[in-house]
Amino acid sequence: MKYKIVYDKPGRLRLRAGAYAFERDYEARIHKACLSEPCVKSVVVRSVNGGLLFEYSAKAGDYETSRKQILDFVRSLNPKELPECDGETEYQLQALDDGFKASLMGMIARRYLMRWFVPLPIRTAITVVRGLRYVARGISTLMSGKLTVDVLDGAAIGASLLQKKLRVRRDGDVPFGRIRLAGRLYQGAYAHSFDG
Repeated sequence: MKYKIVYDKPGRLRLRAGAYAFERDYEARIHKACLSEPCVKSVVVRSVNGGLLFEYSAKAGDYETSRKQILDFVRSLNPKELPECDGETEYQLQALDDGFKASLMGMIARRYLMRWFVPLPIRTAITVVRGLRYVARGISTLMSGKLTVDVLDGAAIGASLLQKKLRVRRDGDVPFGRIRLAGRLYQGAYAHSFDG
């Protein structure tokens, strides 16, 4: 596999093969294959950008030898030739859970930063713009002949905007944070229902 070295310090090596280097289904296989190298302590595999993050130990006290061994291994790696491995579903579910946790923490951080540092009139304008995005997504989904949660969200928010009942309380509470959270929960439950 072709790659680019993104970060290289003794004991830690980050490689990037690009977004189309391998599919998400191959992450667990690549993870298991990389861990089979004796000097590799841990590896994180991401198909989104083709990223491989290695933490490795020095072989016979020499990090350079371990680094070269890892680079040679990755160069010869062909994800499509790797056999299926036990625990692929668990690995994918763990990656999904980690992504959900990071997304949830980001939502919470944005909410409190907006609440503390952005004045109410600007928060209100941001709320209206976000509401129009939901309406546009709902109309687009409906025009493509589908009736999904996006259409229902767009209709509810559109009706709220038209009736001028959109309430932005003094503490900056708006409904879109809850809708984004519900969307994340729905995506997680949907993915778990097919993987589990």
